[in-house]
Amino acid sequence: MVRQSALRLNCRQDLAERQTMVSSWRVQQAAQDIRAGAVIAYPTEAVWGLGCDPWDEEAVYRLLAIKSRPVEKGLILIADNIRQFDFLFEDFPQLWLDRMASTWPGPNTWLVPHQNLLPEWITGIHETVALRVTDHPTVRELCALVGPLISTSANPAGRPAA
Repeated sequence: MVRQSALRLNCRQDLAERQTMVSSWRVQQAAQDIRAGAVIAYPTEAVWGLGCDPWDEEAVYRLLAIKSRPVEKGLILIADNIRQFDFLFEDFPQLWLDRMASTWPGPNTWLVPHQNLLPEWITGIHETVALRVTDHPTVRELCALVGPLISTSANPAGRPAA
């Protein structure tokens, strides 16, 4: 009986390792797809999301078309850590940075001045940009590989979240 239990435990461990390997492979594939200009669907802390490379104008406009979302509304950027947003924080007061860092990672979004460092297909008509450091392990791994991502819910604009 002890041998059978040990064998079962090893099978469970092997299954968990294989699932981790498959999950990691899928994240690697998603990273390649993003680099190639794809819009991807992925889980977030709350709903399914759509995302793409924020610097790829064609991919962002494709995402906006899928959502039926006007570019003027702006989009959120997500990252795996606050350092991925450092280019926006050069002149930020340390108090603000500390306050943001204390709420991340997690489902908290901060609006910060973009200082004209981001294109309008990200910011829309706004002088701020929405930033979040995600707590979802899959999305964190993906952002660690490709950098910040555009993120929006995977539902058409104005419809219930997916």
